[in-house]
Amino acid sequence: MASLGQELKRERELRGIPLKEIAEATKINLRFLRSLEEDQFDILPGKFFTRGIIRSYAGYLGLEEHMILNLYQETLEQGDLPREEVAKEDGKERGGDRVKKIFSYSLMAVFLTTVLVVFFILIQKKEAEPVTPASSTPASAFVEEESPPPPVVESESTETELHLDIAFTQETWVQVFADGELKLDTIKQSGDSFQVTALESLRINTGNAGGFTFTLNGKTAKALGLPGRVINDTIITLENYREFLEEN
Repeated sequence: MASLGQELKRERELRGIPLKEIAEATKINLRFLRSLEEDQFDILPGKFFTRGIIRSYAGYLGLEEHMILNLYQETLEQGDLPREEVAKEDGKERGGDRVKKIFSYSLMAVFLTTVLVVFFILIQKKEAEPVTPASSTPASAFVEEESPPPPVVESESTETELHLDIAFTQETWVQVFADGELKLDTIKQSGDSFQVTALESLRINTGNAGGFTFTLNGKTAKALGLPGRVINDTIITLENYREFLEEN
């Protein structure tokens, strides 16, 4: 059975496409593409980054991405990693996803509970305020004065959507989901940019957390991590997006 690299190389040569053409079109380092075709996965920058490279390569050739990723998994299982260790690593990734989701839900529940408690205290305080009795001074003793207009209170507008604006400063593989729909899955170069709007949530995966800056609803956000660090499943919602902003 052909390995992943052999299969990709065969499909590319059948189409008469030079490897350099794919590198220029996908912005992937030519050395990484050669390593991929030779099944030298230890040279590639991490399993998560490797999946992004495989998706871009397969997409350019017009191949089915899921089929190629399955072949990549089979190549790993037949190579250095035993089947038991591969299953264990996948289990750890899925377990990590569940922990992150549980933490997000718990944080949201604490926030809503705090809001309800504050609202209840304000209602109780308002009901406990004593009623000032009417003055016994005759009405004729009062001098009519024009009441000043009530002060204008500016209420904070409620956010109804999330607008993400990314500016890339280094070569970065990035994947962005808006409301569960994949909007970006590629490698960006320094100087590139990307914008997307979501109604409820954003999810970001990246192989270089310090390779870009971004804003949320026009406000500057904090870096997701250090340059070269892989960050998975960063969930941004209408309820928690202010936690990602830089302090004013």
